[in-house]
Amino acid sequence: MKRFMPKLCLLILLSLPVLGQNAKLEKEQIEQIKSNEQYWYADKELEPEIQKALQHADDATSILETLELGIRIFFWVLTFSALAYILYFVFSKLIGNRKNQNKKEKEDFEHSGAIETKTDLENLDYPALIEKAKATGDYRLAVRWYFLLLLKQLSQKNLITFSRYTTNTQYLGQLAHKLPNEKLLEIKNCTRNYEHVWFGQYPVNESLFARLEHGFKHTVQAI
Repeated sequence: MKRFMPKLCLLILLSLPVLGQNAKLEKEQIEQIKSNEQYWYADKELEPEIQKALQHADDATSILETLELGIRIFFWVLTFSALAYILYFVFSKLIGNRKNQNKKEKEDFEHSGAIETKTDLENLDYPALIEKAKATGDYRLAVRWYFLLLLKQLSQKNLITFSRYTTNTQYLGQLAHKLPNEKLLEIKNCTRNYEHVWFGQYPVNESLFARLEHGFKHTVQAI
């Protein structure tokens, strides 16, 4: 036991950092210590018990370092996952709100039948819009879609110049010398019926709508 303690002390001395500016012993200092008769055992092979203890210490240190690295990686992954979820949540909300807004705008448009440009006028699916209005019993809106379909046909035939600021009377003025009187009269009748129903808030039932629809279909097809 007495021989074991000096060896252990030397191991501790050699493994501890030196306090001060120099963190390690210089090679010459180590050799000088080894040459001292009091440390005759410095170059001797360590006892098996000590070797085993040191090996266990190295293994424990390696395990702790691996565990520390694993914990760091886990927290990095957790942090990035949380950040990714937050970004996904925020963008999902923004996209969802935009979709809801677009849906509301589309519903408002389909309910009001507002047309801003010639592109709007010519790109709408009028048969689908008319059928949807009829299915919901909104015959006044169906009449408006028929009238806009009539304006589309006239615009595509270059018989009128569409503008949201042009009145129906002005449209009829543009047609005055471009169509036979019979066709012009049919368009005037459709225009009068539309204005009476849409602007006059005249209630339209299924029976009345069927008569109005017949007139619009015939006029649109005749252009």
